[in-house]
Amino acid sequence: MRIGVSKLTAEEGHMGEISKRFSNISTSHFWSNVEENIPNWPLMEEEILVVEDESHVYFNFPHSLYKKTIEKHVVKLSPIVRVKDDPLGGKRVVLTLDKQGGLEVKAWLSLMMDKLGKKYFITELEIV
Repeated sequence: MRIGVSKLTAEEGHMGEISKRFSNISTSHFWSNVEENIPNWPLMEEEILVVEDESHVYFNFPHSLYKKTIEKHVVKLSPIVRVKDDPLGGKRVVLTLDKQGGLEVKAWLSLMMDKLGKKYFITELEIV
């Protein structure tokens, strides 16, 4: 299995932190703690992780953002929802959606980023 970074967007100031985090991770360590195809590395509180594979799209949201904004918009797509604690990012919500539903949420999320202000940024990965 190979991982490709297809797109990485972040507001100024976060790119250095992200680069440092990725530069020290080997592929074997990167996938050693995988749950349901989602890399299990620490995420920052304002980070939204999106991982896409051939048949699913996985999202990892800050819990507060999910509860305030996202939950009511994705409930109709019947996602698999798990809540977990992250060492750096606090309480997180992991969503698993089929490819079509995941692409809808990705499009909606890209439109919502301006309304969310500069508080959040997205890291997108593609499993190739």
